Amino acid sequence: MKEQKRKKAKLFNLKMFPLDIAKILCTPTLLFFRIKKIYTSDTAKKKLRGGMLIAANHTCIMDPLILCACFWYRRIFYLTAEAVMDRKKLRGFLLKKLGCVRINRDICDIESIRSATDVVKNGHVLALFPQGGIKEDNIESIKSGIILLAMQSRVPIVPCYIHNKSGFGDRNCVVIGDPIDIFENGTFPAMKEINNLAQTVMEKMTECKAIYEESKEKRK
Repeated sequence: MKEQKRKKAKLFNLKMFPLDIAKILCTPTLLFFRIKKIYTSDTAKKKLRGGMLIAANHTCIMDPLILCACFWYRRIFYLTAEAVMDRKKLRGFLLKKLGCVRINRDICDIESIRSATDVVKNGHVLALFPQGGIKEDNIESIKSGIILLAMQSRVPIVPCYIHNKSGFGDRNCVVIGDPIDIFENGTFPAMKEINNLAQTVMEKMTECKAIYEESKEKRK
């Protein structure tokens, strides 16, 4: 199968104006979060270009802002639980304008999946927390929905590990792994391979965590 060239997002887009203004106004958060980036390889150091999915752990409500500050040069969208988006209409409207894509985790939400797929097909970055909601700092399982999104949109998955600072002397840290291209063999993955691919993403996220722990030990 011939490799499909991924679309790049437009630099100027009126539809993205609220999101772009919010990013500009939130620029001081770069200093507040003081994010330390760790890359697993030289390949991981390359700036994200075109549509991509980010798979990260989720232990704190600030994680979306940390990812936004980490990848400040890109517009990042987030899959957001229906309960958060629908609880208050005004908040839901603002979150949508700021890049949140509503999804119902309890059902196969076709409309939300289509909206999420459109985001990455249009060259943007979509961040997911595939463990499903805020969890303890253990990456033991992830949902396979991220693989389905990657299959439908034909974009790579970037595994990440987020460490939230625990004290004044600590720093927020994001470990960024190599993009996982599930189409690297030029063929469309079979449905039976979805769970195996999800396991691969989870293992790469775990490797990112291990690299952070190793760097932490070296600093002692």
